Amino acid sequence: MIRSFLVVLVILAMAAPASARGPGYVGIWGVDKKTCTQKGPPDERLKVSIQMIRGYESACKITRSEPGKWPGIYYVTSSCAGEGQKWTRKDIYATRGGGKRLVIIDKDGHAVSYVRCR
Repeated sequence: MIRSFLVVLVILAMAAPASARGPGYVGIWGVDKKTCTQKGPPDERLKVSIQMIRGYESACKITRSEPGKWPGIYYVTSSCAGEGQKWTRKDIYATRGGGKRLVIIDKDGHAVSYVRCR
């Protein structure tokens, strides 16, 4: 009983810093580590904050973000604009590898994997 309680305390302590800075998907992401260090336009990078997702020639305002049943899963709805067009996205954001990887799965099941730049 005491051992179980200690395990729960350790898990909660480890989770606290992530929740303090927002969902695990907040950060700068690239399709690979090389992309993270490239100079110039970030065509294969995403900058994700609690409120916005910025990519190359587009930006999305996060209108809803809900955690899923499993740790590291989020259901994200966003209103986007870019290149003269507007659209709405409903995606699943899944963080993996201790928050070092992000997989974004769109409504059609297409997945794009990113590595954390910072």
